[in-house]
Amino acid sequence: MRVGVVLGRILLVGLLVSLQAVVHLNAASAAGSTDYYVWANLGPDGGFVTALAVDPQTPATIYAGTWRGGIYKSIDGGRTWRPINNGVGSYLEVYALAIDPKTPTTIYAGVEDGGVLKSTNGGATWERVFPGGNVDVLSLVIDPETPTTIYAGLSGDGVYKSTDGGSTWTAVNNGMPAAPSVWDLVVDPKSTNILYAAVQTGAGTPGIYKSTDGGANWSAINNGLPLNSFGIALAIDPKSTNTLYAAVYSETGGYGVYKSTNGGTSWQAASSGLFASIPIYALAVDPQAPSVLYAGTYGAGVYKSTDGAQSWLPTNYGLDYGYINVLAIDPKSSATLYAGTDGYGVYKTTDGGQNWGASYDGLTGTGVYDVAVDPQTPTTLYAGMMGWGVYKSTDGGGSWVPVNKGLTDGDVYVLVIDPRTPTTLYAGTLGGGVWKSTDGGANWSAINNGLSSPYEYVYSLAIDPQNTNILYAGTSGDGVYRSTDGGASWSGRGLSSHTVKALAIDPTNSNVLYAGTEGGGVYKSTDGGASWVGINNGLGDPSGSYYINALGIDPSTTTTLYVGTRVGVYKSTDGGATWNVITTGMGSRYVTAIVIDPQTTSTIYASTSDGGVFKSTDGGANWSAINEGLFNLRVQDVAIDPQNRNTLYAATNGNGVFKKLSHAVFLPLIVK
Repeated sequence: MRVGVVLGRILLVGLLVSLQAVVHLNAASAAGSTDYYVWANLGPDGGFVTALAVDPQTPATIYAGTWRGGIYKSIDGGRTWRPINNGVGSYLEVYALAIDPKTPTTIYAGVEDGGVLKSTNGGATWERVFPGGNVDVLSLVIDPETPTTIYAGLSGDGVYKSTDGGSTWTAVNNGMPAAPSVWDLVVDPKSTNILYAAVQTGAGTPGIYKSTDGGANWSAINNGLPLNSFGIALAIDPKSTNTLYAAVYSETGGYGVYKSTNGGTSWQAASSGLFASIPIYALAVDPQAPSVLYAGTYGAGVYKSTDGAQSWLPTNYGLDYGYINVLAIDPKSSATLYAGTDGYGVYKTTDGGQNWGASYDGLTGTGVYDVAVDPQTPTTLYAGMMGWGVYKSTDGGGSWVPVNKGLTDGDVYVLVIDPRTPTTLYAGTLGGGVWKSTDGGANWSAINNGLSSPYEYVYSLAIDPQNTNILYAGTSGDGVYRSTDGGASWSGRGLSSHTVKALAIDPTNSNVLYAGTEGGGVYKSTDGGASWVGINNGLGDPSGSYYINALGIDPSTTTTLYVGTRVGVYKSTDGGATWNVITTGMGSRYVTAIVIDPQTTSTIYASTSDGGVFKSTDGGANWSAINEGLFNLRVQDVAIDPQNRNTLYAATNGNGVFKKLSHAVFLPLIVK
């Protein structure tokens, strides 16, 4: 990240704090002073970009839909981005975006579980307009002549149509196969009653479907396509609208592009230069020179054709990552193209694909499982990523770099740092076992000797604070493993039929440890894991509270324990012999992590999967949400700065890492 971006982000954070002070002035004045918590998004930048839309009138304005990170907007041609999720709520998986061509401040978003969202102010606010039900909208298209007419392609439910700007919707599936998933929709710009749909289905005939009456009736147009082809993506020549392109998949022919010059009556293969083994997820036609096309592949980057798809060549110089979900062309300058990638944000070219550059500053659509703070140098942070290994920051989250040399498994679910030698860290992965670095993440090596499989799913790790060569690993279905030589070798340590999501070692007696399991509740060992006993008295309903995701031990009174379950937090004051639910102010939420203030142990923080971060200052008796500025409430982990206990970090499922800026005290002010 450039220095200017870092400084800009710091200045923005400072401005945010100042504004929050003014906004909450009355409350502060009434009490004389008040504690206030503000979160700022730190990144890492990038993420899973699943939808792109360029403003047709002001093409420097671009919208990006992300998987689990919501919607982002750029007003400078993709150079910088900011989230625009006011009103999006929990509908953060965005599959489609469409802009009203006549009123481009009106935008529609197709989302998972929420149908269609609409904004009439350029994304400043959103409202859900699709009626009821938890439906996934995979594709959207707007009638360019009558933009109050919108079509939505659903997962398993075919096509829905609105003629009043999304206020009401009607299913228009006559002629479609059973339970069709419509991955793409295009409308003929010259004859807008004609539509094409790319369809997948588990029953009936998949492929490409056509309607000539505004969706009232559909018919399959698969002549020339391989048998039972699944439709993936479509593109239409805007000048000669009988010319269509379709990306399809079939068991016999693999992936390929097909072309029709007669409105879909027949198709011809148009894949010369492409690979049948590599998926094609996106197609785009140059609106000014329609013989120029681009294909976004999942694994081989972008391909370009300059002869109407007769031949294709890769055009990837500068494109660091080859997994492309979506393409969008600047309608006024068609040599400018944007590619949304599956993890690395947006890339941009201004010369028709000859050169690409990263274009995602501020687009923090990354998923983070875990965040770890160096106990000796707390400005050094590590993030365990969803799909992208480990990222490291040495400036408190101002900038991040990937540190993945040797690390071949990208899903890093848990990170632990050796408290005595913090350049040594361990990573538990989902499918690659345990990994170790002894140089602050610069290099990694697998340490799976003795595990049941080198492809083990590791959900939890714990280091013995008294002897840091001793580690424990909690696995999926294989119980607990122990190493006494810094991970060089492992041996089974019981609970072999359990998935162990949490581990905690008594800081005063390392023979005592606790294991939180998925469905089996809490287990305790007093002999270093040689034997275990279930300690679930008081945990309540096994269908919820026996699913343990987090464990915390009070460092000053180690018989006081906390567990995070699917239905809130439970507490024990007798070493786990009995438990009591403590959810006042929090409710029965899915708790993902618990952290205890090491100096004021009555202060506890709990992260949740859908409610953000909660704080208790009375040992869990009462909780309050501390989510100001935390615009993604799907929090996977929370961590505390060991040297500045008022600084917290939150790892989110879709928007990277957040930092709670400070424990600010606002004194009474007079503002003119």
